[in-house]
Amino acid sequence: MRMGLTLSRHIAWRLARTTIVIFGVFIVLVSIVDFTQLARLVGTAGLTAGTALVIAFLRGPSLAESVLPFAMLFGAMVTFVQLNRRLELTVARSAGVSAWQMLLPAAGVAFVLGVLAVTVYNPAAVALREMSVPLGGSNVRTDSFGEAGQVWLRQSGNDGPSIIGALRSRDNGTRLAGGVTAFLYNGDGTLRLRVDARSADLVGQEWILPRAVVSATGAPVAEVAEFRIHTNLTASQIHESLLDPATVAFWRLPGLIEIARQTGLPATDLRMQLSTLVSLPVLLVAMVFIAAVVSLRFSRTLNLGRLVIAGAVSGFMLYLLLVVSGDLGRSGVVAPGIAAWSPVVLAMLVSVSLLLRTEDG
Repeated sequence: MRMGLTLSRHIAWRLARTTIVIFGVFIVLVSIVDFTQLARLVGTAGLTAGTALVIAFLRGPSLAESVLPFAMLFGAMVTFVQLNRRLELTVARSAGVSAWQMLLPAAGVAFVLGVLAVTVYNPAAVALREMSVPLGGSNVRTDSFGEAGQVWLRQSGNDGPSIIGALRSRDNGTRLAGGVTAFLYNGDGTLRLRVDARSADLVGQEWILPRAVVSATGAPVAEVAEFRIHTNLTASQIHESLLDPATVAFWRLPGLIEIARQTGLPATDLRMQLSTLVSLPVLLVAMVFIAAVVSLRFSRTLNLGRLVIAGAVSGFMLYLLLVVSGDLGRSGVVAPGIAAWSPVVLAMLVSVSLLLRTEDG
């Protein structure tokens, strides 16, 4: 028997509403935690409590984006439990409606929410986070790029190809500090010079290294008052290459990846983030199937606590798999596409297999 349109809409609406409410609660909780972190700077960094609260809630949607799959997992579990307790699924089963038919509208809602999360919510959350940047001032890191850690840039210019690196970068990547090392190469790829300095500043199309120590093959080490390295990189390209990929809007990622390819900058993190976002709709569908495995046959006699624990453990195991796979992808050990999609496909296969066993024998 085919499931009626009314029941399909009912299941879809309940799942969408429950998931959105749970995700909204997650956003509030994440914002409160972020506010407690910012509250330690109140008064000491020229930050007021009101401003810290605004910053926290502007950053909340972006920070909470990673918990969307868990909102879908718990939203689906709550939906299936409520439908079972009201005997709605029991009546549907007695009328000949299969579990797969009941899961179809739920999977459709999950996929649509995933597409909206990637194409609409992600850019909006990033835009809200960027609005918090001027509120924090220079003493509070509120943007996606404040003071980055160790960085290496590959570039070319009138002086030939070169690589420049430092322990820290500031001012959107236009100032390198903490010890700067540059390697200048000949056209055939052989090392020509090594330059060491305490800092480097990007002025126009040149890196300026004050009080630099220059080492050349077959020549004595020399200290110069200033050493200049011409670069083909612009300040905006350097800034964008050092952005935290998790805080870059979905629609900007392909452009940044292309910029990185043209300038020779590493783009593994950007590709990993793009692949992760593209796989999100399918991941949400997998979360619905996982919730169905542990809650679709829920009865009044089943311990609700055990049900919640089973779902939470399943989601946590998938989260660990996503984290490990993501680290492998960002480190370059595994291709970003494979690293992003492997846990999603595995979760989908396992959940579907368990449903086939429990529902179809």
